[in-house]
Amino acid sequence: DITWPTLLPVSVTIILIRLIEAFKIIDLPNVMTNGGPGIATESLSLHSYFNWRTMDLSGSAAVGYLLMVVAVFICLSFVSLVKKQVEIAQQ
Repeated sequence: DITWPTLLPVSVTIILIRLIEAFKIIDLPNVMTNGGPGIATESLSLHSYFNWRTMDLSGSAAVGYLLMVVAVFICLSFVSLVKKQVEIAQQ
């Protein structure tokens, strides 16, 4: 008998790993559109890469730190939400 509270820790781990990987995507938007018309398909990681490529290292580092803060905030929010749901399900 498999229940959702049993699968929840594994599901959370998988979702968090995929979320972190999604923030690191640079190659597909760069190869397919090179940032797109204007900056339509430019993500934070691609913007950081473009800054690094043009030797704007401080701008690249700032965007990288911003990306890290956003990813950590989303991950911590998601984990706290899941912990609350697990506690409710175990009662």
